[in-house]
Amino acid sequence: MIDESERAVRAAMDAELLLLDPEVRASPARVSELLDPEFTEFGASGRRWDAESVLTVTSGATVSPESPVEVTEMTGVVLAPGIVHLTYFADNRGRRPGEAPCGG
Repeated sequence: MIDESERAVRAAMDAELLLLDPEVRASPARVSELLDPEFTEFGASGRRWDAESVLTVTSGATVSPESPVEVTEMTGVVLAPGIVHLTYFADNRGRRPGEAPCGG
């Protein structure tokens, strides 16, 4: 039986994987639907990403169907009601940016 925390983590994982899908990334409207307005992510370089900066990058077609992002070791934990922290490794054409926290 799945509890509420497990459902929240699964929903966050599903949404995160959609955000990495080339077709979804090509649609600013779909990306906006998936990101919380207060979304924050810290990349491997230490750069802080917000919803607006993610929209800028995703609209630049950085991921193509020919070379999708490969995700491994995805785990998640509920930090507080409505806040799920995901960590995973993403490989985009040999580039591994590292862990990607997700709020929302």
